[in-house]
Amino acid sequence: MDIDRSNYSYTFEEYESDVKSLRITLSEIKNIHLIAVYRGSIPIVVHLSNLLNCEMSIIKFETSNVTSSNKEELKDEIEINDEWIKSHEFDTYDDGLDELLSISKQLNEGMYSQRTSYKPNPTTVPRFLSNNFKESDNLVVVEDIYDTGKTIGLIQQLMKDEYSNHSVSYYSLFGKKNDDGVVYLREKNNKWISFPWER
Repeated sequence: MDIDRSNYSYTFEEYESDVKSLRITLSEIKNIHLIAVYRGSIPIVVHLSNLLNCEMSIIKFETSNVTSSNKEELKDEIEINDEWIKSHEFDTYDDGLDELLSISKQLNEGMYSQRTSYKPNPTTVPRFLSNNFKESDNLVVVEDIYDTGKTIGLIQQLMKDEYSNHSVSYYSLFGKKNDDGVVYLREKNNKWISFPWER
């Protein structure tokens, strides 16, 4: 998808109107606890938190060197070089194996070769910077922009895994038609959105 780098300047008047609309919608939720996604939606959530007189928490995405569960990537860093073994003939398996190990160690090549393709995959994971949920809280995640759904998808997985005893809903200022249950106020096109607090 190409992004049109000509900015869409989201005005303060538009923002004010949208916050007013969100305030009316969210005021119907009892025991509301807002969740901002660092950094994009923090200004919005702070504003709404003050208007609704409710608590808020912040989720930040961090890169973690969690290794992949892909079996191919979890092999030992040393692997047998079958081609080298096939090119040599030995009288018996045991004699051949001993000889192979000896030669391979001396030459630092051959039967055993160092894997160079394996590297831990950095994974982006959502974590709470602050989280003071009460048991009765209804959680509302507020984003500035819902686009590909990757961010919300990771947050939804976190909420499902660790906070399944809470009701969670999702809102965004800008968005697209989606199956993630994200309610949005304005249609997101391919233009780069410039927010009032960024200018």
